[in-house]
Amino acid sequence: MIKLNNLNKNNQNKLLMRIVNKEDFKLLNNKTSKKITTGIITIFDLLKFDISELYITGFNFYDISITKKRRTYYSGYYVKNFYCTGKVLGSHNLKKELLMFIKWYNEDKRIKCEEPLIKLMKKYSDNVRG
Repeated sequence: MIKLNNLNKNNQNKLLMRIVNKEDFKLLNNKTSKKITTGIITIFDLLKFDISELYITGFNFYDISITKKRRTYYSGYYVKNFYCTGKVLGSHNLKKELLMFIKWYNEDKRIKCEEPLIKLMKKYSDNVRG
């Protein structure tokens, strides 16, 4: 197992990377009761910076009902009719992550999304900003 401290030290700035704060990781894991996905923790981390806009594209929370494309990013997570049903895929709870993302989207105007993601959010919540 690679330890993050060693990874950072051995990297010596050859590869630009950022290691997410351990407390943030724990906080989000507790909110979903499962291991958080790298995409959501990355969004959470980026929103801490003074950025003017964060454009989100390519996220479907493994629910292809809107686009009918790209059923998953990793074939190991695909189970027919299992997407964001509230059930847990592997070690992630995608429904809780989606609902958490919808909350962030509604509260933080810096977040911009492509249309399929907006449609997906509206499928799971009646309260999605226009």
